[in-house]
Order: sequence, then C-alpha cells, then structure tokens
Amino acid sequence: MSIALMERPVIETASEVLEPGCLLHDGYYAITELLSWSSFGITYLAADRNGRAVIIKECYPSAFCERHGLNVVPRDSAAAPVLEATLYLFLQDARSLAKLQHPNIACVERVFEENATAYIVVEFIDGLDLLEIIEHSWPQLSADNVRDLLNKTLDALDKVHSAGLLHRDISPENIIVTGANEPVLIDFGATLKTLARRAGSRSELPISKSSYAPHEFFVSGSKQDTTGDFYALAASFYHLITGVMPVDGQARLSAHLAGKPDPYIPLSHLTDDFDMAFCNALDCALSILPKDRVRSAEEWQRNL
Repeated sequence: MSIALMERPVIETASEVLEPGCLLHDGYYAITELLSWSSFGITYLAADRNGRAVIIKECYPSAFCERHGLNVVPRDSAAAPVLEATLYLFLQDARSLAKLQHPNIACVERVFEENATAYIVVEFIDGLDLLEIIEHSWPQLSADNVRDLLNKTLDALDKVHSAGLLHRDISPENIIVTGANEPVLIDFGATLKTLARRAGSRSELPISKSSYAPHEFFVSGSKQDTTGDFYALAASFYHLITGVMPVDGQARLSAHLAGKPDPYIPLSHLTDDFDMAFCNALDCALSILPKDRVRSAEEWQRNL
C-alpha cells in the first residue's frame, strides 16, 4: 500500500490540519489521518460512508490562509484576492482532472466546496510505487514488464497532455504499480500549484525532486511544456532500470553552459537488458534542452 508524500511545509501548527474523525460533504467522508502537505494544499486519507478508503486533497495555500474552526480564511486583507483566485483555479483544474478517465490515471471521484475552500476526492490506489520497487528490488521486473509499464504510463500521459494539462511532478513515488502490474499515475497537485502561481502565489518550494525534474521546472517564468513531463518520466524509468538516479538537471545545464561534457551517463552504458532503440528513446527524452527531447507520447513509442 503506497501513498506519495509531498514537500514538507509551511503548516505552522497542528490546528491548521483537519483532525481524524472530521466529517466532510454532509458526513459522507470522514478524515482518517494526515498523509502529507505542501505549500499549496493538504492531503488526507479518508473513508467514505461505506468504509472505502479514498484520498482527499484540500486547497490550503498556507502562505495566504489560516483556519478559523473548520473554515479557511485569508491571513490578511492583501491575501484575500490571492486566496479567492487560487480557489477558483483549483476548482477549474480539478474539474478538468475529473474528466481524465483512463485506467492508468488515478480517478478524481468528486470535487466539492466546503469550509470556505475546496476538496478533491481521488481513488485510493493499492500497490507499490516505483521508488519502493527500486529501493527494495521487489517485485523483480523483467525487461518486458518495464516496457509494458512505460508504454501504459505514456498512454496515460498522452491523455493528460491531450486535455491541455501538465503533470509537473512525475517521479517514481507518483507511479504506483498494482498487483496486476498496472501503472497508475497519481498526484496532480503540481498542476494545481502552477495555476496557483498564475493567481499570484509567491509560494515557490520545489515541486519535484531535482534528479527527476528538468532544469526549467526550477526557473521562475520559464516556458514549460510536455517535454518536461517526458524528461521526468524518463528519469524515473532510468532510475528503475539502473538503480541509479540520473544526474541533477540543473547540474547538467550548468555543465552545458560552461562548455563542459554532460555528466549524464547514457542508459545503454548501464544495462544490457534493453536494445539500442529503447535506450536511445529514453536518452532522447532526457536531453538537457527541451528542443532536443521527444515532444509526444506517440513519438516516444514510435522511437521504441
């Protein structure tokens, strides 16, 4: 059973989180425990009225709000318009995510407003995330298993991009493999954070671990597109296949700008389990500059 953790935060006191037993949506959901939090929101494990486990994400941009009782209110008058705009964008994007019906994407089951904020209810996925598989070397994945996982995750990512969305937080922790060897893409919180920044948020904590994120994800105002998600996906599978995290994207860019060799080690140098077409396609997705990367799931799959 796996839940991806987000960045540790800006939550100042325990009173800022909903307590276990707190009821939401007219008592249909009961908070079970706090899972994680970030500068943008709080994630809880909960149970519905039938006792089924679900994940609930609460819009809580802590730099601009605080909790009075159960209600989320602006920290001051200057924060009020930012909080209002962030909430609007949270709901807008949540409803877009709810339309992403795909077997390899965690399903958004419900979006609702309550306590002067908004919540997303996401299905609970039972399985092991890729990081657990990497760290514990279990279950053992064959080359064919890895190919299948990658292809299905690419199909899921194509669905995301076709909807005009970016994930922006792909990492081994955010890909869960079920007992049926089905990968499921989870945690689109980073997409919502992007919208929050458009609303004026100054909250700039890193949303991805640097070994998986392309350099442009850490540069304020930089252009970000589908190639960044493909970079992160390639980095995650590079780690899965080799057991070694790829070199930090910012360090690679620094070397490039200084005219030094790229410290990245091509996949084919670290494994004999995959043919050159597979290795070259993954290396291409991991190119330093976005213009050199694959631009679509179809292109990547074709290159395989």
